[in-house]
Amino acid sequence: MTQDTNTEQDLGLDDDLMAYVDGTLPPEKMAEVEARLARDPDARAATASWRHHDNLIRQMAQTADDLPANMRIAALERELTAKLKARKRRAFLMGPALGRIAASVLIFTAGWGGNALYNSAASIGGSAYPQFVSATVTGHYALQYASMQEAEFQPEEMETALDWISERMQRKIDSPKLGRLGYEVESARLVSAEGGPLAIFHFRDQQGERVTVSIAPHAPDKADYPLRVVRMDTDSIAYWTDAGLDYSIIGDVDVGQITTLAAAVRE
Repeated sequence: MTQDTNTEQDLGLDDDLMAYVDGTLPPEKMAEVEARLARDPDARAATASWRHHDNLIRQMAQTADDLPANMRIAALERELTAKLKARKRRAFLMGPALGRIAASVLIFTAGWGGNALYNSAASIGGSAYPQFVSATVTGHYALQYASMQEAEFQPEEMETALDWISERMQRKIDSPKLGRLGYEVESARLVSAEGGPLAIFHFRDQQGERVTVSIAPHAPDKADYPLRVVRMDTDSIAYWTDAGLDYSIIGDVDVGQITTLAAAVRE
């Protein structure tokens, strides 16, 4: 007997395993699949992971039912449901990727209380964050949901992007300096947040790891935020106020690395 060596992503293309998790496996195949799971720890771990994330998304969708009607939440919920039903695309929703999609549901349902995408301060993972941090988390997890986006710029357009952003914020905005740490800018966006314009910069290193930096004018009626570094699931977040601007940075890195990245942004 050969031992299965498929990755979770490969297993995501197995119709029998998908049907087992979804509860649609024909009875005549149940014994065969259960025997496979008993001898194959990879398949067993994969199905447990899929079921966990399915349950998480379902719970978050149920939470949304208690919120005021909101077209963005409804659209996101429909899209997530379609993704879960598309078994052949399931491999793209495995592991960390699906976890992040589930996290984006949590942000939409628990954080914004049915209001606009980049609206009021959110409660993420039981902790309250300033509005600009919440908007950054949303922009990091759900790039495609840029409903409040004013403009998006590619790397070769950074000079134009910075001019545009500076004009909207009525102060000079520089691109975060992360190059010496191995990160290259992928894009920049300007979105309309509740507190005003919010600039979001997306960076990626050679290993494909992405970090997101945001810059926003600091509200004059609020005290400055000292540097704070926190963990949220697998990600670390740092945020602070400096010279009338609020900064935040998020990435799938440890606390030490996010602190180093924050120091580079502050230079």
